[in-house]
Amino acid sequence: MALAMSIAALTAIAGCDIWRPPAPTPEELDRGLVVLYPGSLNSVVEMAGFYNGLRAGGVDQAVEIIPWSGPDEHFYVPNFLEHNRDRWVAEARRIAEYSAAHPGAPITLLGYSGGALTCIRVAEEMPLGTAVDCVIMMSPGVWRYYDLTAMLEKVSQGVVVYWSPNEHSLNWLISWAGTADQVFTDPANSSGFATEHEKLRQYMWGPEFARYGNNGEHFEYYLSVPWIAEFVTPWIAHGPAAVVRRVGGEYGPAS
Repeated sequence: MALAMSIAALTAIAGCDIWRPPAPTPEELDRGLVVLYPGSLNSVVEMAGFYNGLRAGGVDQAVEIIPWSGPDEHFYVPNFLEHNRDRWVAEARRIAEYSAAHPGAPITLLGYSGGALTCIRVAEEMPLGTAVDCVIMMSPGVWRYYDLTAMLEKVSQGVVVYWSPNEHSLNWLISWAGTADQVFTDPANSSGFATEHEKLRQYMWGPEFARYGNNGEHFEYYLSVPWIAEFVTPWIAHGPAAVVRRVGGEYGPAS
């Protein structure tokens, strides 16, 4: 855990702009879009493991990494949900424009830590008559009692959440600085969301994850490329005709 935290800290401090993914090709954009939202640091490089894990798992769609605020803004900006609303609205419109330009292309939003809030808010803000196909939230730094109803109405296939009771470091930080939605207790990263819905699948960390380098601590999600390839890739939306795939002992969505 200490090593993972050290790597994450060094990455965030020294390398915010040292790595960027290749620009999506027209062919990738035609096949679909996966948008990655970083954690609260909002550095592109912190999502390198997710990007590489998705590619290693066979994702051949366009993959973008989109920071959604300034570094750690929600820690110190009052009323952050209202403060950041224009950014979320603009991102939802951008995705709707992509959808209009690529009819039928599947859209997946994936958020890590504080970036899970952006998955929720962008989906909520999708224009009338539009939706995303799948939302994936890894270790969501969001209050577990956040009402996910409005988001679920704008997701056609389903929402997947991974959480872990071993997330002691993030729980300590949240008790001091708050979640991305500025609540200081009951984060979803260590207990899942309280919402129950047929479109919502939530998975608690299990020992089978450790075989792929994920021991259930916060930073190990984005450092564990083999785990991402094995457990996250199958949830990427592939359109209504795709074959159902097995994930973590259960069947994934008919994506």
